[in-house]
Amino acid sequence: MLKLASAFRPTHSAWNNGNRRHISKSHYDETVVYKYASQKIRPVSLGQLLKYRRLPLSAENILDSVSYSQAELPVRLAKRVISFHRLPFIVGTNPHIARVYSQYYEAFDRLHAFPSITELDAEWGFTRALERQTQLLVDVIPAISQGFLECKQYMPSEERTSFINELIRSRIGLRVIGEQHVALSYQFRNEQRAARPTPASRGDSVDDVW
Repeated sequence: MLKLASAFRPTHSAWNNGNRRHISKSHYDETVVYKYASQKIRPVSLGQLLKYRRLPLSAENILDSVSYSQAELPVRLAKRVISFHRLPFIVGTNPHIARVYSQYYEAFDRLHAFPSITELDAEWGFTRALERQTQLLVDVIPAISQGFLECKQYMPSEERTSFINELIRSRIGLRVIGEQHVALSYQFRNEQRAARPTPASRGDSVDDVW
């Protein structure tokens, strides 16, 4: 098996409609990824998931939720990006595995770039980006499995199994955090729309309206 010195260190890429578009990779890019990956993960607790179960949601609730998502998701994504760097080079260049790597890097790159969010307009922009990136990562497990199947002669079975198991655990955490915030953000806006007064509820009686 190839040693770490020959590990996969790819050019970052974006995939659109099955076509690969290369993006130049700089030392700054890699430094930022390693900076985030070196941070500790904050486990998702039951209390965190139930924190906003009471209605109605407030702007403070949404900003608190996005603050956690914004701090936690780039760290988790960066750790997954680095895990791909540790694969043997020939494994990392497999099209299925390279595509998943690119998706994780794109998600990290998009989400970590948002400045600290303190207003609802900025939160909504982050939420829409988060929703899109969450959807893009839906099919990563079948793709990785196919890639490893094609490269099984280059990587021991136990290492492939360990990588996939860790990817599954990480993916669960990413989806729980991401989908929780997206759901709360949409719920908050739906509540705000429902609470807006209609023409017949602004202090006028039915007789006055008609």
